[in-house]
Amino acid sequence: MKFSRGNVLLGVGITAGIAAIVAGVMVAGTPAEGRMQRLDRVRAGDLRAIATSIDAFWQRQERLPDSLGELVADPRAQVSVDDPDTEQEYEYRILGEDSYELCAVFALASIPNNRAPDAFWLHSAGRHCFSLVASAGGPLERDPAE
Repeated sequence: MKFSRGNVLLGVGITAGIAAIVAGVMVAGTPAEGRMQRLDRVRAGDLRAIATSIDAFWQRQERLPDSLGELVADPRAQVSVDDPDTEQEYEYRILGEDSYELCAVFALASIPNNRAPDAFWLHSAGRHCFSLVASAGGPLERDPAE
């Protein structure tokens, strides 16, 4: 069987195109993985914003809100308390007078980033909780048993 020069070039071009697509998926991940990463970034951002709003609530009220519903009822707290995918409310649990826990279900484990020095918000895949203390300076990790 004889191959013409055009057929060989077409075959090489198709092979190169397929290799480029495979390499792109390996480096950047699938579109589904990209969506999961984006949703996890939103979840982590929501929890950070909730913690900041709880700190502000603590400063004004000298107590923790009884629920996330009480927090969002305050017009000054413009935060999202619902998971962007499931639309279920994030978990909030009071641990002590000024300590609490925020939990979310993450699709993927977070990847440490040298440009983001705040390692506190790193999480595993699945349900992950962050223990925090209400303060004027933002979220602080503390053992709730203290």
